[in-house]
Amino acid sequence: MLREFNQIPLFAEKRMMNCHTQFKRYKLDQKTSKLTKKVKSAESSIVDASKSSKSKIEIPSSLPKSLALLTVEDLMKCSFWKQFIQRTGKVKVILEKVHSRIAGGTLSSLSSTSNSSYTFFVPLDSKIPRIVISTKDIPSSLNSCTQSYDDYLFIAQIDSWPEYSKFPFGKIIKQLSDRGSIESESTLILMEHKVDYEDLDQTFCAGLPLLNEHNEFTLPLQEVVTRRILLNECVFTIDPLTARDLDDALSIKRLDNDLFEVGVHIADVSYFVKEGFACDDIARKRATSVYLVQKVIPMLPQLLSNKLCSLNPGEEKLTFSVIWKMDKEGNIYDTSIGRTIIRSCVKLSYEMAQCMIDEPNREWSPNEISIMDSKWNASDISRRVNDLMNIARRLLAKRIDSGALKISKTKFQFALDSNYSPQGFTCNALMESNSLVEEFMLLANVTVAEHIYKAYPELAFLRCHPPLEKKP
Repeated sequence: MLREFNQIPLFAEKRMMNCHTQFKRYKLDQKTSKLTKKVKSAESSIVDASKSSKSKIEIPSSLPKSLALLTVEDLMKCSFWKQFIQRTGKVKVILEKVHSRIAGGTLSSLSSTSNSSYTFFVPLDSKIPRIVISTKDIPSSLNSCTQSYDDYLFIAQIDSWPEYSKFPFGKIIKQLSDRGSIESESTLILMEHKVDYEDLDQTFCAGLPLLNEHNEFTLPLQEVVTRRILLNECVFTIDPLTARDLDDALSIKRLDNDLFEVGVHIADVSYFVKEGFACDDIARKRATSVYLVQKVIPMLPQLLSNKLCSLNPGEEKLTFSVIWKMDKEGNIYDTSIGRTIIRSCVKLSYEMAQCMIDEPNREWSPNEISIMDSKWNASDISRRVNDLMNIARRLLAKRIDSGALKISKTKFQFALDSNYSPQGFTCNALMESNSLVEEFMLLANVTVAEHIYKAYPELAFLRCHPPLEKKP
């Protein structure tokens, strides 16, 4: 019979120590897997011997015979047991299901299964196993024509995985249109990643102000009285060519003593979206807008993202602004933060802004740039873009010198046909105009973070990136 030791007897300790040199000859993987199996095999042989006197104990020739008297628990009491014992465990409970258990794929023909009451769902993702589907969940029109299975995409969800089954059981939750179509493939991607793609209709706009007969928002008198008015300033946006939601703008003007007044202006969404509004609840749930090749799943209703909170040229908008007085080296002498009212005079693309940077002395014709304010012309815009670019270069150099990490990722731009299907793509190389916008947005973030920390030192969050790991 095997003995349960509360403490290892002296003879057992000596035996183990004598065996220690032999264990050292094993490689680490052999010590952790093969040795454990041999010890358990010897232990099992002893148990069998206690039941039948005719049974013989077979000890592997590479191990001392004395090990037959020891259990795994005995080995664990030795000071050096961790060197050759593989720790094992088992899952006790699943606290959170990270995977959605939803997958897109196709159905196999009924003839490929032995039981006509079930069929297989074959996920497109090879990491997900085939799912057993009851034929009752399959549309009757398809049950009569199994050859058409390959023409459709389906969305299935795993419901259970019984211990007796090699495959999980599930159900079809959505049948998509023709396989290979842009809409079917897009829906599949969104559902697999649990992205809410429901259209945000008028029910999500409850509580938002209405537009007038000219499809415009009339500024409330209270906001006009209490906000800083910047309607006479030259404010403009720089965004991708196809951008619709213009949520930030820039301004700059020369002051005396070789100083500049530089402003970053962000659409004041907080004025429109109040806690408890339907659009606030959906924004909390979605957290961000999702960009696909041919469309955008917005975080907020289009009334907000494309109209009320989009800094479209020629329209008066409510904004939050950070305004600095700084020199051409980027040294800041004064800062103001507050609610403002602006009117952008032009929407520039990154490509157009880059042309102004590359050709600072170019004479622009009126039809090359559509300016919505007669107080400014193309030369005024070009001069301001170059002033911002010169300061942005100094700001970038300071960040790099202070240890900032600059990661440049290649972005793709897709060419779409009239049906929004991709026909090709090109690599979007980052331009200096991208860096121009990035530097001033970063500066605004840092300025606001410092302001919040000074006002609420006990509540302010500090985002601290861990140090980089040095690889050999």
